Amino acid sequence: MIVSKVKSDFNARDLQRLLDKGEGDVDEVTLKGKKYIKTSSKVEGYPLSVIHVVSMDQLINENEAVPSLIIWSFVISLVICVFVAYQFSRFVVKPIKRLQGLMKEVEDDNLGVRFPINGSNEIAQLGHGFNSMLERIEFLIEMVYIAQIKKKESELKALSAKINPHFLYNTLDTIYWVSLMENAPKSAKMVHALSRLFRMILKEDNEAITVEQELEYVQHYLNIQQVRYEDMIDFQLEIQEGVQPLKTIKMILQPLVENAISHGIEERGEGVIKIKLVQNEHDLVVSVEDNGVGADVDRLNKLLKKPNEKCVALKNINDRIQMEDGKGYGLFFQRNHEGGLTVVARQRKKV
Repeated sequence: MIVSKVKSDFNARDLQRLLDKGEGDVDEVTLKGKKYIKTSSKVEGYPLSVIHVVSMDQLINENEAVPSLIIWSFVISLVICVFVAYQFSRFVVKPIKRLQGLMKEVEDDNLGVRFPINGSNEIAQLGHGFNSMLERIEFLIEMVYIAQIKKKESELKALSAKINPHFLYNTLDTIYWVSLMENAPKSAKMVHALSRLFRMILKEDNEAITVEQELEYVQHYLNIQQVRYEDMIDFQLEIQEGVQPLKTIKMILQPLVENAISHGIEERGEGVIKIKLVQNEHDLVVSVEDNGVGADVDRLNKLLKKPNEKCVALKNINDRIQMEDGKGYGLFFQRNHEGGLTVVARQRKKV
């Protein structure tokens, strides 16, 4: 009996020839030029045998499908591994490297960086902690700056309290009149300007004064310097109409002019210092420009964060302005077209 799921390629005679060939359980037979594998198995208890015939070509084709299946399985597995590695790099490795880079910037004193938080996984929680730490550090630094400035102000007030103003004024006035009597007009001019300076310093207790008062103060300082340097320095004032009644932080101009003289003009030998005060819709802009030897702008910006002994005055001005008006205000440095330095003190406009 012969059973087949598909249509047989053999007629009855061919089948008989296949059955007659071979005597073992497994035989290789040839029919019509094609090779076949014939297997036979007797059914126990019955005079029947089950015979299976398959062509050699079919077996070879089936065996060739196995390597293809293995190759495709390897390719699919490789694609899956690459995709998983990419996702791991995207969501784990890259954020960690980004956080590492931000930490290096913090080591270089850049506390303004922040880690972008996306999602709520462990990396996001780590970034949130990093941001909170920076905010806390900035707050503590600001508190330390405020404490230092208040300490300096207290020391200045304590020093002022030890000085008897009337004795100082009377002594300077005496020197002034003696200088006039001895026909020393330059000395008299310097003593008179110094007397006016001390009167303003010891009289004004408020941190904020008018621009007009600040200009009066710096004018006395310029009178002293003009006597000292004679024709070596040309001081030029450019004041926009209407700025005199505006409020300004006390003692901003004098340190900026002194810095321009000491670090710009003196090293060159002579020069011009231009003092400008202008206003716009929101700001009061004070600038001191010199045509001296210039300065490293990047270094000056760094010194505002970590000052040395030569930059305490500039940092003090910058901190006082920012305490009053916010981080967007303060001192800004730039090289001008004459090769010198321009220092801009930007304040919020207050009437």
